[in-house]
Amino acid sequence: MPTRCGFQTIRLRPPRTPNVIADPGFPLFHHPRSALPVGRIRAAVEEYCRAGTGHRPTCIGWTPGQTSGRRLDSPVAETYITHCEDPWCEIPEPQHPAH
Repeated sequence: MPTRCGFQTIRLRPPRTPNVIADPGFPLFHHPRSALPVGRIRAAVEEYCRAGTGHRPTCIGWTPGQTSGRRLDSPVAETYITHCEDPWCEIPEPQHPAH
């Protein structure tokens, strides 16, 4: 297993490609099937805080993954930003990874 591994959440049918950023400096994105609705995230955070054990919440599913956002149960997804959507972006166009 890679040295930078962890776990990703599981969602069987994401409604769209959410582009959840894993590393804004590169940029890298979490797999779309790892994105959860806000209500499920809230429930997981509440369970985590209530339990106080430091273990992953059981109210959502988990699969092995990397901190880069890559799931180990899926092929590598080639996702790239084609333009920067940040209205306050100060990085000149040629140097910006999204430009």
